[in-house]
Amino acid sequence: MFTFFSYTFDIHFLLNAVGVLGSLTYIAGFGMVQTRVICGNGIVYCCLQITAATCVLISLNSSFNLASFIIQISFATIGLFGLMIKLRDRRKAHNSVRSTPPPQQHEGMIHSKSRSITA
Repeated sequence: MFTFFSYTFDIHFLLNAVGVLGSLTYIAGFGMVQTRVICGNGIVYCCLQITAATCVLISLNSSFNLASFIIQISFATIGLFGLMIKLRDRRKAHNSVRSTPPPQQHEGMIHSKSRSITA
């Protein structure tokens, strides 16, 4: 605890607040997936999980818990890996749409239509 501009600042309180924010982020993300506000396979949910895990990891500096540390590292690592895959897939899909030429009608299709109309 130290004094900063005549205010008493407790680092443990701040770390616990960050941990509570992380817990609320976990709960909010899970609630939004269950109520179909966001997709569980989407980028938003992935970012929420990474943010929540990071917040809880920061709070572990106040009072370390090995089991919680392992869980949070796992969530953050898996979340980052999943986010990289999602962003890569999105980039591939965006590039394939841009590089695909517009469909052209073949002359055989035009002749077959004109034959059915004239016949």
